Parts: sequence; C-alpha cells; structure tokens
Amino acid sequence: MRIKVCLIILGVIGLIVSISNAIIDNAVEATLSTSYAKVSMTGEVPNACVPILVWTKDGTAFCIASDASGTGEKCIPADTAYGNDCVKIDSDGGILWVKADSGTPTLYIDIGRK
Repeated sequence: MRIKVCLIILGVIGLIVSISNAIIDNAVEATLSTSYAKVSMTGEVPNACVPILVWTKDGTAFCIASDASGTGEKCIPADTAYGNDCVKIDSDGGILWVKADSGTPTLYIDIGRK
C-alpha cells in the first residue's frame, strides 16, 4: 500500500514539473536593427520570474534596455551571451528591448532554461 501511494505521489509531482517546464520553456528568435525594438514571446505568458539566456547567431554585440529610449541600457560584447535568472515577462509577452551594435543579426532568447 505504501509503495502504491509513493508511486502515485511521485507520478503527480513528475506531471506537475513537466507541465510547468512546458509552460516556461520557450525559444524566441528576432531580427535586430540598430534601433531598440521590443522582443516578445507568443503563447502563454508565465506569471512568475523566469531565467533567460540571450545571444546573437553570429556573435554580434547587442544592447538591452527596459524601454525604447534605452533606459537602463546594458551592452553585451561580441561573442558573449547574456543571462538573467529572474525576468518578469510583460502580460503582452514583452521580454526586453534590444538593439544590435551593427547590422541586422538574428537574436535568440531561450526562456526558462539557464
């Protein structure tokens, strides 16, 4: 009897963990320019802070900010990724504002994994 109860509890815990991972594990791709643009995710928006990892496909340097005018600007050097363990995604799916240092590189944001 105890073994059955333990297995059921472990199964429920595993199901909850897999469902919550499916909700927050998302990848976003965007083409950048040298002006700030809001990068957003589609689908269900997590109602909690989530980890993100951000990088450009070709290693181009980029800057992130909290709005279109560059408030709180943080520039990430070439060939470097940016990670943050706790980002609150806007209710409309907005993750952050980003611009390229030069050109129009492809930006990747991995949401939910470190």
